[in-house]
Amino acid sequence: MKERRTAFLIFCFALTVIAAFAEAPFAVVAPKKARTRIVDQALFYAGAPYAYGGIDARGFDCSGFVYRVFLGAVGASLPRTARAQYDFREPIDASKLQPGDLLFFNTTGAVSHVGIYEGEGCFFHAASEGSKKCVIDYEISESYWAKAFVSAGRIVP
Repeated sequence: MKERRTAFLIFCFALTVIAAFAEAPFAVVAPKKARTRIVDQALFYAGAPYAYGGIDARGFDCSGFVYRVFLGAVGASLPRTARAQYDFREPIDASKLQPGDLLFFNTTGAVSHVGIYEGEGCFFHAASEGSKKCVIDYEISESYWAKAFVSAGRIVP
């Protein structure tokens, strides 16, 4: 009887461990799926208005947008500011970008803006200036963003 109970407890523990990794934040098991979820979540917020300090669909700033997307897509709670997200990321070469990676820009004299790489040379971000003040996608090669680009970073392995 004791042996059956021990076997049952081991079985339950194994199921618990497997279940924890099945939906683990940062996609320990399936990073490609996590990247797709990040891009889909970013697209979901397209058109949401810009609001300084905003972290939800009523209004986002750039880092609030990144924070909300990662929280909703993979359950990851990132730091709250662009600079803190820059310090948190794993630096990568821009030639190795994958959807869901982060792009950092200098728009004020220091790292001050962040966006999410969408793929095919485009990224999502919360625009605070210009004709559209909202979550929008742009091409990285657009002259303003190309000049302001500082670094790329990775959160999802």
